[in-house]
Amino acid sequence: PVPFETVSVEEFIELLKDPYYEEGFVEYELGKRVDEYNGIAQVFQSFYAKDSKGVEGKGVTSYQLVYYNERWWIANIIWTESNNTPIPEQYLDEENKSTK
Repeated sequence: PVPFETVSVEEFIELLKDPYYEEGFVEYELGKRVDEYNGIAQVFQSFYAKDSKGVEGKGVTSYQLVYYNERWWIANIIWTESNNTPIPEQYLDEENKSTK
């Protein structure tokens, strides 16, 4: 099975308070694909991340969104690291296609 992680909004907020993220964790977008129809959207966003110890990784985050009260709300987030599996080109910006 492909490793993945999913958490509730409350759990996600708690994760961000972890010293791991406060001590030098950085994440950059490598590209994204947005599919939207009639108030729902699916976003696949590729990323590069590096922690304060120098551990690097790449992967894809999937966001499900709903449009309500004149704004977009995140309904769900799920992400996975690439673990040496190339990130599909449709999720990478042109300048990052060589960084799969």
